[in-house]
Amino acid sequence: MAIPVIKVEGSPREMGQQYGRAVADSAHVLAEERLRLTLQEMEFVGATPDEALCLDVARKMLEIQERWNPRIHEEFLGIAEGAGIDPARLLIGNGFTDFKDVVVQAPSADITECTSLFVLPEATSTGRTYAAQTWDMHASAEPHILIVERRPDKGPRTLSLTTAGCLSLIGVNEYGLGIGNNNLTPDDARPGVIYLAMIHAALQAENFDAAVSAITRAPRASGHHYYLVDADAHGVGIETTALRHRSFEASAGVYGHANHYRDADLAPSQDSLVNSVTREGTATHLLQQKRGKIDSEGLKGLLQNRDGEPDCICRYGEESITGGDPRRLPARTCAAAVLEPEARGFWAIWGPPTDDGWEWHEIGA
Repeated sequence: MAIPVIKVEGSPREMGQQYGRAVADSAHVLAEERLRLTLQEMEFVGATPDEALCLDVARKMLEIQERWNPRIHEEFLGIAEGAGIDPARLLIGNGFTDFKDVVVQAPSADITECTSLFVLPEATSTGRTYAAQTWDMHASAEPHILIVERRPDKGPRTLSLTTAGCLSLIGVNEYGLGIGNNNLTPDDARPGVIYLAMIHAALQAENFDAAVSAITRAPRASGHHYYLVDADAHGVGIETTALRHRSFEASAGVYGHANHYRDADLAPSQDSLVNSVTREGTATHLLQQKRGKIDSEGLKGLLQNRDGEPDCICRYGEESITGGDPRRLPARTCAAAVLEPEARGFWAIWGPPTDDGWEWHEIGA
C-alpha cells in the first residue's frame, strides 16, 4: 500500500495550515488515542487518570516550545489551525512517548520499540552512508503513517516520514542530512521540548554540527536516542535524558541501537530490557557479519529480521513481551525506512517490512 505524500510550501504558519487541513480527521483520531493511552498508563502505575492535568502539562510544554524555536512553534500552531484541533491535544499526539514520561514519571521495563542503525562508507559496498530503522509503536498509529515534503520560504527543503498532524519523525534534508530516533525512558522527565520538534529543528540545519546541536542543546522533555548522518560520511548516535546526553561513534563503520541506555550513568534504575538488548545485539551482529557488503537492499532485509522471536527486530504486534506487563500491548512495526542522505531521499514501507512494498521518495521528485 502506498504511503500518502503531502507537499506544503511557504511560511511556517502557511505550511502548517496546509498540512493540518490535509490530515484533519486523522490528526484528531491519533491525538485522542494517544491521550487515552497516556491516561491508561497513569492508571497502570497507580496514579489517578486526569485529563485536565494532561492538558495543563501540554500547555506548559507549548510555552517552552515557543520560547525555544518560534518558527517551529508557528508551524505547529498552523497545523492545529488547519486541522481544527486544540494545540495542547495536538502536542500529546505529537510527543506521546515524551509526554507520557512527563506525566507518569515511572519508567517501564517492557519497552518493545524501534531498532535503529547507520553504516558509514567504509562498511558498505557502494561507498555511501546509510541509516535505517523500524518504527515500532502501538498498532493504532499505523493507519496514520504519511510522508511530508516541505518547501519553506527560508531554510532547506525537507522530507519526513511521520504520522498525521505530527512534526518530523524520520527524514532527510536537501543538504544531505538524515536523522531518526528510537525511544529511551529516563528518570528525569520534565515539561520541555518534545523529540519530534527537535528532529524537525535538526532537519532545518545547514550542516552536521548544527543538527547535532539541535538535539544536545534543546531543553528536552525526556529521553530518546537519535542517530544523525550526512552525505559527507559523518555519523553519530546520541543518547539523551531530559538533562544529559552522550554521543557514540560507529565501530568499524557500523552502529546499531535499540531502546536501552548504553551509558550506565544515564540509565534509570530499572530491570534489564531483555527485548531491547536482544534486538540491538541482533542488529549489530548482522551489520558486522555483512561489513563491506552492505547496501540499501541488505538493510531492508535486516529490518525484516525475525531472529530471537519474540524479541525480534521486525514485530507484528502479536509477540509476547519478555518480562513485560501483560496489560500493555506489544508494539508493532508500523513502518520502516532506509535513508540515503547522498541521494536526498529514503526507502519507506508501511507496516512490518517485507520483500515487496518498499517505495523510494526523494526531495523534489
